[in-house]
Amino acid sequence: MNKKEEALLGNLSYREILNAIPADIAVFDPNHKYLFVNKNAVKDDMIREWIIGKDDFDYCRKFNKPISIAESRRSIFNEAINNGPGTLEEKVPGKQGEQYHLRHMVPIYDENNEVRFVIGYGVDITSIKQTQLDLEEAKRLSVVGEFAAGIAHEVNNPLAVILAKSQLLQLQVLQLSIPDNSKTRIYQTIDTINKTCLFTSELIRNLKSFSSKADFEHLEYISLLKTIGIALKLSGKRCENENIKIIIDVPPELTLLCNEVALGQVFMNLLTNSIDALKDLSDKWIKIETKTDGKILKICFTDSGKGIPDGISTRILQPFFTTKEPGSGTGLGLSISSKSVTKMGGKLYYNRKSINTQFIIEFKSFELGYELKKTNNSY
Repeated sequence: MNKKEEALLGNLSYREILNAIPADIAVFDPNHKYLFVNKNAVKDDMIREWIIGKDDFDYCRKFNKPISIAESRRSIFNEAINNGPGTLEEKVPGKQGEQYHLRHMVPIYDENNEVRFVIGYGVDITSIKQTQLDLEEAKRLSVVGEFAAGIAHEVNNPLAVILAKSQLLQLQVLQLSIPDNSKTRIYQTIDTINKTCLFTSELIRNLKSFSSKADFEHLEYISLLKTIGIALKLSGKRCENENIKIIIDVPPELTLLCNEVALGQVFMNLLTNSIDALKDLSDKWIKIETKTDGKILKICFTDSGKGIPDGISTRILQPFFTTKEPGSGTGLGLSISSKSVTKMGGKLYYNRKSINTQFIIEFKSFELGYELKKTNNSY
């Protein structure tokens, strides 16, 4: 260190400098034993003192951390010792849910080119990882939207031909010289084909709509019952296969200031979670109802589940947290849904006071004066 550097740094010690850096920093000896840990990495003074001379395996065993954390850190430490600086991305449990850290190990050599010690430093990249996964989710929805648009074009044309031909057949059946009961059976069979064509065409349109990107800059009043109905049509077959009863208690005249695509995606996520959670129950039902106090609209989404344990319910809206089997969930569905509702001026939360599993969506911007020409509360 030259005189100018000494004058600028004064009497600052390396401990003061490393403790002031907003990153997890540790210094190891060549045997992977801790020589120093800064305050950002371990905030508790007693733990920071205890860990000196210990390694990551000692730390994980004492504080009940997954031993896989110590194993991955040891591997990157050995990489640094043998081949130079190494980097590791790790997922660790934290008070705010799963967190992602990017850890680096850098060896420091003596005059004989032997490793004197290793500096390890870590940076929390949870927010970056979340942004990356949000982008992947948006890309996936975009691909699904493009796919649905292509399907709509390719399928709707032959559906239109089938529908036209079947309607023509109905007219021709009425002119046949056969018994009336036979005419009726044939006519009803062809009518089933007509309805199936119309249902398939509508299903594709709904899929295309709900898989598109939500625009939170331009909100508009939409029929809540209609949006719920579309979501149910997309997931209705799963409910039917699982023998899940759907109960809707929503005023047909209720409209809500929101983005229809975003709200539909929220309902789809809640429906999917409920269907997955109810599959092993004997009593299966999902109820969607609204309550108002004149100022706030509450959309209550309840299923026959017996609630979520406290240790889990406080974390379910956090990014990356999931109770599903590996490969079955990303832990982003409820987190993204919560953010979408917030962007529309509302809030989504789990009701811990409910006997059954219940999520509530609250909005302030709604109206009860809008009349729908056609309403149907049965799905």
